[in-house]
Amino acid sequence: LVRAACICSHVDDFNSERIRIDMSLLLNEYPPYFITKHFKHFFQLNNATSIVQLLDEKAYQRLHQ
Repeated sequence: LVRAACICSHVDDFNSERIRIDMSLLLNEYPPYFITKHFKHFFQLNNATSIVQLLDEKAYQRLHQ
């Protein structure tokens, strides 16, 4: 997610990459609770929960910096 936040310049691109990462982890048999826990931790740590909930472009730009 950190790399996706650095590379993706728009929130929609980041969201697509987040979904790809999520699917990849599921296909590699990571438990859903593990993925959710770590994704949630990433967004909380970066004060970016509104990105997932609202696809907030302004909040994403702060994360992208």
